[in-house]
This record gives sequence, structure tokens and C-alpha cells, in this order.
Amino acid sequence: MNLQITWKNPLAYLKGRVAITAGLVIWLSVTVAVVIITRSSEVGAQAAIEDSLLDVNSAARTISSRISNRERAVLSAAQRWNKQSEPTRATRAQALVQEQAPLLSLFSSLTVVGRDGQVLADSGGSTATFDTQGALKDLLAGKVPGAVSSREGGLSFAAPLRAANGAIEGALIGTLSASANKLFTDVLSNKAYGDDPVGTVIVDASGHVVTASDPRWAAQDVRAVPGLEAATEQWRAQGSPIESDPWAWRVDGQFVATAGVPEASLMIFRFASADQLLGGAGNHRQLAAIVAVSVSAAGMLAILAVTAWSLRPMYRLQKRALQVLDPVTCGKTPWPEAGGEIGRLVDVFRYVMSERDARRDERDQLLSRLEAILKHAPVGIAFGQQRRLEIAGDQYAALFGCKGCEVDQLMNQSLESRFRSPAEYTEFAAQLDWAFAHQTEYSGEHLLQRADGHTFWAHVQAAAIDWAQPEKGVIWVISDVSSRRKQQEALEWNAEHDPMTRLFNRRGFEEHLRTAISRHEHGGHSSLAVLDLDGFKAVNDTGGHAAGDAMLQSIAKILLGRARESDVVARLGGDEFALILPGCSLEAAHVLMEEVRGLIASYRLRFGGEMFAVGASIGLAQIDSDTGSVADALAVADAACYAAKHAGKNAVRSRLNQATAA
Repeated sequence: MNLQITWKNPLAYLKGRVAITAGLVIWLSVTVAVVIITRSSEVGAQAAIEDSLLDVNSAARTISSRISNRERAVLSAAQRWNKQSEPTRATRAQALVQEQAPLLSLFSSLTVVGRDGQVLADSGGSTATFDTQGALKDLLAGKVPGAVSSREGGLSFAAPLRAANGAIEGALIGTLSASANKLFTDVLSNKAYGDDPVGTVIVDASGHVVTASDPRWAAQDVRAVPGLEAATEQWRAQGSPIESDPWAWRVDGQFVATAGVPEASLMIFRFASADQLLGGAGNHRQLAAIVAVSVSAAGMLAILAVTAWSLRPMYRLQKRALQVLDPVTCGKTPWPEAGGEIGRLVDVFRYVMSERDARRDERDQLLSRLEAILKHAPVGIAFGQQRRLEIAGDQYAALFGCKGCEVDQLMNQSLESRFRSPAEYTEFAAQLDWAFAHQTEYSGEHLLQRADGHTFWAHVQAAAIDWAQPEKGVIWVISDVSSRRKQQEALEWNAEHDPMTRLFNRRGFEEHLRTAISRHEHGGHSSLAVLDLDGFKAVNDTGGHAAGDAMLQSIAKILLGRARESDVVARLGGDEFALILPGCSLEAAHVLMEEVRGLIASYRLRFGGEMFAVGASIGLAQIDSDTGSVADALAVADAACYAAKHAGKNAVRSRLNQATAA
């Protein structure tokens, strides 16, 4: 016999668990240390970057200063308007533009417009009409001394043109296009995709990009700039404020700094990748993880080797312990000699083996007694789990039609297979569960079936080995009580039936009548018939009691043959019979009883060489909600029967119909 245990899971070995645990501890220690150091450096670098504001404050001040200079230049040039001597507004406007040609070093173009927005003169020859809404409208209305606004991706600087009387006749507009880049040249970073990781975007109050360090971003919505999606969403959610105070924060993997230029309604965004500015912190964490894994793996292998060498006696003990299961090799190999915990484990094995040998005979004797009980017990005894048999005695097998070696056929069979139908088993299972739930033994009688399909009445007893957990095991005791059940059923039948006619006797009839009365307490009706034979005494006197008994049996057959399946037929005593007709009205009952009366009157009994005949007086009563008791109902029917006899016998009478039958 070759005995082996193969472990597929390395965690099943002590040395494997020790090595893996040690490796995890080493890895965790190294990782935590590196992460703490890396995180500390990263936090310091982030604070320094946020403090620097990515130099956005300096950019905002530079742009603000340049805007102020250009605004002052336009205001100064506009003051020359009322000093022109040209006769018309158009020629005066053209002269003003030519006179201020030096301003073109600061602007892309100069334009003079009237109060209606019509272009009077333009340094580029344009004749387009300016939109006089917004800031320009306020300027022409005299509400503001000057205006700066964005226009078609650029900036416009406007100053009012006043006549000698102070009236505003138009405006001088200096336009700076974004493409000219005269205002933002040294503010924008030209290395956003090169050595300089910082990008710059300048937008107006609507979020439209005026200019940017990368030309691809110009004239777009700021949300389309890669890296600024999250930051600009927050800016818009706050109402797109233009604030001069700079601010810096880290959002969505980016460092973002902002500063506003309120006088031009511009917002400057400077941004850069957080990982790039922090010197590749992600790479440092990855390197830390690789180092931690490498160190922990090396430590784990070293511990594994040392543990395996230390546990060599354990392997010999395992091999010797496996031989305990093999009676051929058991005892041929000595137990290993070892000290410490392994030595104590060897001593435990030796003690356990000696105790096992000492108790083996006791166990065998106990099993022998148990087998004798199962074999010779006069009742069926079985043990099972989950309502399936595991051990069964010979008498148990005999009850279900199995003998001898056929007992094995019962094993692992469900008790449900011993019931005639799933419904009967379900009812039994509910009773069993209730008993076990109340920690009491189950006892009941059920109709079970044998292997050949025949049924028998069985008294079933069941007790759980552990009431707290009945599923652990149940002891079943089953005995055949078919004979007792037959005797009991015979006694019960005789108690309610007339043995001669096999009809219900008075006791059984009154019980059915009581049920019929209670059924009609809330409506509906049935009929009650009481029948008394006419001329029956002459049969007894002439032919003797044997002839009388034969006549009674014949009358019983006539009544049963005419009655419905739901009707109750009884012999109340002597020659008196009664019927309960459920759901039958008095009129219908009267017709039915007329037929019965006719059948009885026409019947002839041939007995002892003589011919006998009888008649029937029948009284009817209705059973309904007004019927009081059994005695009341019988009293009404008896009175009707007496009325039939008083009328000349061989008649049917009822409370509702007193006509005499023909």
C-alpha cells in the first residue's frame, strides 16, 4: 500500500507560510519607508511650486502695465480731435489717423468711428461698422472716460473724441490683434512642448482664448486646452471671475496658477504637469516598489531555505505517521528521534497510537452489540442524516420489502421515496420540523409503501441526536401497525353503522345531520326524510325474524340504489329508516321520495316459499337556517311521517306539501 499526501498549495507548508510572512513584512517595511520619504519630498516640492505661483503674478503685472500705457496713448491721441481744421468729420478723422501714425508701433491698427459705429477712418483702409454695444456704447454715451475690450480674438483700446463744446462725436480705437503678439510676446512661454514644461493661456471673460503659448490653442474655448479642463470648469462654476490676486492649486494631475487683468477683463492661466514639475515622483514610487519586492523576495528565499533545513525531522515524522493507516507497514519504521517541539509531537503520536490500540477492542465490542440490536430488534431501526439513511437494521429492511444483503439498497435513499405522494411527504416533513424545532421527539402514523408498491400503516418515531443541530443525525424507529389500524377502523365503523344493513346507525346519522344543520346556519337548504315501513310486523309474524331481516336488507338496497352519492342513508332502528338529501328542496325531495315509496310498494320478497310485501310512510322536513337542533329536525320529520300513516299509510308528507300520494 503506497500512502502519500501531496500538497498543491504552498501555504499548506509551515516553511512556506513562514517564508511568505517574512517576505511580506520585509516588503511592507521597505515600501512604507520609501513611500514616507518620497511623499515628504513631494509635499515640500509641491509647496514650493504653489508658492512660486508659476510666475503668473509677474505676467499679470506686465500685461496690466502695457495695457495702461496703450490706454493712455489712445486717450492722449484722442485729445487732438478738436484741434483739427478739416471741414468734414471724415477728413478730420483721416487726418487724425495719419497724424497718429507713430501709435501703429503699439497697435495693429487705428480706427475712428462715429457715434453710430460707422468707420470714418482706418489705418488699414477698412470700412466695417463697429458694434456700439458693451464697453464702446458706454464710452460714446459718456459713462466711462475710456474702454478696453476684447475684439475678434484681440484687444481694443477706445477713447472718446470730443468737440470744442465737450460733446462726444465719436471714438478713436486702437486695435491689437492676438496674432500681432505685441502685448504678450515675452509673457508667453515658447517652450511648452520643449524644455520649458509650463504653458500659458490668456482668455477673456467669456473663456475665449485670446492668445496662448501654443498657437494651436488660440481662438478656442479654454476648456479645449489639454490639461486645463478641470481647472477651467471650476473657474466657470465660480462665475468666471476676473481677480487680480494670483492663486495656485493642484487639480487633476496639474499645477495651475491664475491671475486676472481686470482693466482688460483678461484671465491668465499658467499650468504644467505635476509629475514633471515634481521630478517624476511616480517613477520614484515605481522604483521603490521594485526595490521592496526584490529585497523581500531575497529574504523570503533565505528564510525558506533555513526553515526547510530545520524541519527535516518533521518530514520523517510525516512519513511515519502515514504508515499508521497501513496495517502491513505499521510499526516497521521507528518513530524519528528529535528534540524541541517536534520531539514533543512524536511523543504525542506515540501516546495516541497506544490509546487507539487500547480502545480498539472496546469499540469493536460496542459495534458488535449495535449490529446485534439492528439485526434482532423487533422494530425497524435506522440512522440517517439530511433525511437519508446511512445505517438500517434487518427489520427495517423487511418492513420495506428488502432482506439480507438487499439492506444496502436502502442506503442513501430519501424518506420521501417511502411516501405515496409528494403532498403526503410535505405534510410529514412539516410536522417533523415543528417537533424538532420544539426539541421533542416526533411520533405519528403514516401510510408508507414497500419496494413492490404495496402500502402499510407504520408508526414512525424520530429523535435528533443533537436537538440544536438535527441535520447532524436522526434515529428512526418504525413499526408495522396495519393490524391494529384495521381493528381500530372496524371498531370505529361498527360504532356508526348497522351491521345487518351496513347503513349508518342512529349515532352516525345524527352526527351527519348535526353537520348538515351547522352548514346551513348562514343560508341554503337541504331535506330530511324519515321512512317507516307499513306491514312489516306481518312479515316478522309470518316468516319469522329471518324473513324480517331479509326484508330490511332489501329495503336498504332499494334506498342505496336510488340515493345520490352525496346522500346519507341510515337505519334508525327496527323498521325505521332516514335519509339526508344535501342541497335538495322539499319539492324535489317529495318527488324523489315518491319514487322510493313506489319502488318499496312494488317490491316482493320471496322467502320460505311465501311472498311478502310492505309499504312505506315517509315524512319530510327542510333543513335550513331556521332549523334548531338534531332533535328539532327529527321531530318535524317524525310528525310528517305520522301524518302520512294517519292519512292511510303508504304516503309522503312534508311541512310544505300535505297532498296524499296515490
